[in-house]
Amino acid sequence: MKLSKYFALALCALSFTACSDDDDNDARPDDVPGFYAGKTVLVLNNGNMSGNIPGSLSSIDMATGTVTNNVFREANGRVLGDTPQGAIIHGSKLYVAVTQSDIIEVVNPVTMKSIQTIKPTGEGSSPRSLTAKDGYVYVTMFDGYVARIDTLSLSIDKTLKLGPCPEELGIAGNYLYVAVSDGYNTSNNCVDGYVSKINIPTFTEEAKIDAGINTNKLVTNGREVFVICTGNYKDVNPTLKRIKSDNSVEPLFEAALMAINGNTLYTINDPYATPTYWAYDIASGKKTELKLDKLITPTAIGVNPATNNIFVASYSIPFGYKEPCIVNEYTASGSFVDQYNVGIGAGCFVF
Repeated sequence: MKLSKYFALALCALSFTACSDDDDNDARPDDVPGFYAGKTVLVLNNGNMSGNIPGSLSSIDMATGTVTNNVFREANGRVLGDTPQGAIIHGSKLYVAVTQSDIIEVVNPVTMKSIQTIKPTGEGSSPRSLTAKDGYVYVTMFDGYVARIDTLSLSIDKTLKLGPCPEELGIAGNYLYVAVSDGYNTSNNCVDGYVSKINIPTFTEEAKIDAGINTNKLVTNGREVFVICTGNYKDVNPTLKRIKSDNSVEPLFEAALMAINGNTLYTINDPYATPTYWAYDIASGKKTELKLDKLITPTAIGVNPATNNIFVASYSIPFGYKEPCIVNEYTASGSFVDQYNVGIGAGCFVF
């Protein structure tokens, strides 16, 4: 890739943060059966800060194929905030990290009514990405921390200092893995990025795993952990790697975006030129190309665990940063299903 394209990818990295829970088996409450039956897909739209466009949530009704945009604003009479980055559902609540507004919004996922707005007041600010397990939500703070939210009190009860610019995170076993990118420290050429391996019961860092330059994207199915190192925007391309339980790192292949569903990892490479789409079987190591059409410039990928269908967000026009995005739905084998018109800066999905 050329330098200009890498720079574009760096600028858009804010849009690609993780938006999934950690595949735990917590029982889902009875008050949200429609959502968890796979009838609703939420799209978190980052907006556009330079264009003074706030973030938003779009809701796709899978039974009718209809989209309702700005569902949070309509339910609450106010905007979600500036540059939301990540969202998950844990228990009966939706948690949204709104980076530039420096809040975590806690929402009823059915009514879209705000339950509480958490404002970090101690160590750590600019919430970025979230994951959850056993009554706690973990959120990265872009100024160098990871915080723990008690879901009963809806307050931050612990913080842990990490390195610069922590991004996506996930849980495998009793460990929290955090991609620490160091992506804004251009003087260091992003050489200090790593994966922090945190013991969940003690909430202490046990290891710093050197995965590669600008480690910022991370997914897990609860067992296997994968990261994407975005590179240095010069001569090191974005690369997918597996983090093993012994803290060793296995390089796999080039990729810029990813989503995981059970034992299959879905990736997108070269989204700003000629995108290629792959399904990677984790157990066998087999990589199968998917021919996903009708896309301009993909910005996010997700998989609906209720149907195994693939969702890809894309700009509706080339580099249309201030224009509404589209979301395409495909079967697991890559056949086109439907297209949905969503908000500006579609960044991730909540299933």
